[in-house]
Amino acid sequence: MVMKKRVENEDRVNMPLFFGLVGLFNLIFLWPGFIILHITGVETFELPPTGKIWTIVMVILPLNFTASYIL
Repeated sequence: MVMKKRVENEDRVNMPLFFGLVGLFNLIFLWPGFIILHITGVETFELPPTGKIWTIVMVILPLNFTASYIL
């Protein structure tokens, strides 16, 4: 809503830059909270327990990355 009022025409917005900044702000503002939750013991961080999950993650990440440039 705020973006529509500030930017009258959506064609003027550089979408890759916009979503890149959204990701950067998430990284800056959310990760410290995750670290605090882990240190205090409220929510513990764990890596995936099995190799099957790691295989899925390692296959999907490159596919997702390349698909964003192809499409």
